Amino acid sequence: MYVSLDLSDAYTQLSLSADPQKLCVVNTHRGLYMYTRLIYGLASAAQIFQHCSDVILQGIQKCFVYIDNIVIYGDTLEECIHFTMQVLARLKKHNVRLRLDKCKWFVNEI
Repeated sequence: MYVSLDLSDAYTQLSLSADPQKLCVVNTHRGLYMYTRLIYGLASAAQIFQHCSDVILQGIQKCFVYIDNIVIYGDTLEECIHFTMQVLARLKKHNVRLRLDKCKWFVNEI
């Protein structure tokens, strides 16, 4: 049994602290602007996001993260529900949003 969770606007859910903001500047016709969130196209964005996701879900069994997707699995429906509830609680604690229309709940294959 599997659950596949898709994170909404993956990278942009991570806010940047003051020092990295100084490195993420865009030049527009209205002047220079600093990004306050992690942006797509940044060379290390995928690695940073993957690391943060791994840290958030650290210690939860039978789940793995690949960039903006979380896969949870269990041998039985009850086991899958148990680990899914742990993951959802952790995501809520860290204010991580899901894109529900792309999530798959308790399916036999993904």
